[in-house]
Amino acid sequence: SQPSQALVDSGYTEIVGTAKKDTTLVNKLVNGSSFKIAMSYYNPVDTLILHYSMIARPDTVYVSHTSYTHVETPECGAYRFHTLTGIRSTDRGIDHIEIINPTVNYEGADNIKIYFNNFAE
Repeated sequence: SQPSQALVDSGYTEIVGTAKKDTTLVNKLVNGSSFKIAMSYYNPVDTLILHYSMIARPDTVYVSHTSYTHVETPECGAYRFHTLTGIRSTDRGIDHIEIINPTVNYEGADNIKIYFNNFAE
């Protein structure tokens, strides 16, 4: 697989086929009220799978987004920012889910709020 010329022109050296196989793992988050994970540069939808200790089947969350390059100064290089465009999930442990801030950048603001069913706590 050859790198996309547009990506090479933008300064990326990773092959798109490799970048699409990214995985982030948050292992055994207990009594957590929040977590931060990286978003895909190339896939328009990220998939999160939430396993619970008290529910047999996991929930799946689908986060749709667009991505764009952000450059503050040429010396600092480029960052990848995202705009959340949609979210949906299964409802085994999740009551409902919403986007509270669609702009994902390095500011560290909360972007998604997940409301769990009482039995998922």
